[in-house]
Amino acid sequence: MTCTSAASPRDGCAATCDWQREVSRVFVDCEIASSSRFRGAVSSLAIGPLRASRVMTTSHRAVRTRKQISADRRAVVLVNLVATGNMWVQQDGREAELRHGEFAIHDSTRPYALMFDASCTQLIFQIPRELIAARLGEFGRYTAVPVRGSDGVGRVVSRFLADTAGACGNVRCEEMARLALTAVDLLTMALMSSVSGRRAMGVASRRSALLYRAKACIAAHLREPLSLRRIAGELGISTRHLCRAFADEDSTPARYILEQRLEASRRALRYGPADQRISEIAYGHGFASGAHFCHRFRERFGMSPTEYRQQRGDV
Repeated sequence: MTCTSAASPRDGCAATCDWQREVSRVFVDCEIASSSRFRGAVSSLAIGPLRASRVMTTSHRAVRTRKQISADRRAVVLVNLVATGNMWVQQDGREAELRHGEFAIHDSTRPYALMFDASCTQLIFQIPRELIAARLGEFGRYTAVPVRGSDGVGRVVSRFLADTAGACGNVRCEEMARLALTAVDLLTMALMSSVSGRRAMGVASRRSALLYRAKACIAAHLREPLSLRRIAGELGISTRHLCRAFADEDSTPARYILEQRLEASRRALRYGPADQRISEIAYGHGFASGAHFCHRFRERFGMSPTEYRQQRGDV
């Protein structure tokens, strides 16, 4: 865990400058405006491919401009989950007011603003942008949309995110990586539920929903033999309809299954037992043979599974 804090309130403008540098280091570059009595602290830790941070601040405003986006290319989706106090998230022409247990996302590749009119404690999850895009496609309509934590799926996801961040010290690395991906799946579901509750879903939204269901089905059966007919049957659609859903992302079900199996195998090599045989990893993640797995792994990552495992301490 990395723990840092801004200067004390006696430092006035210096405290704000320190906080701006800290926010830019831990998250992405942005501009901070605050009162002379500003205080802030942040602690962060990695959860598989995600990063979770607990942030405590007094009143301030954080803005990410196009100029900063050009200079800082980090592409992440940030999830703001409020623990105490309240805040506002602005992006893509929308504004979400968030209170205890509520959350919303914003995208680091487009301008946004965060506002706090009093003391606030929040959990911020940084998620690689491609993980969200793989589940939602173009997700601009999901930014700055509040997900309420009082009931329904929002309550389940809010608690899961908070519990996941709190469990990090007691869970193995491999298990944390799995929890992280589960968190992303649940977050996606909550966002879709929130948006569909605000307005009727159009054709594109229904396709996004179908694509998410297809990906969830694949994730549930990734270690088993999978065919187009089986996936389509699970979803109650035709194989043609299934292929059309993946075509929206310029992909195919088969290509997506292969990518997910390779990623799951890579995580097993990185986080799993060092003495587990490569063939066991291959068969355990749905590959028909060890040779086929090694060939595909080298194609995807530029090295053999054995070579990747040998450098796991440096990854």
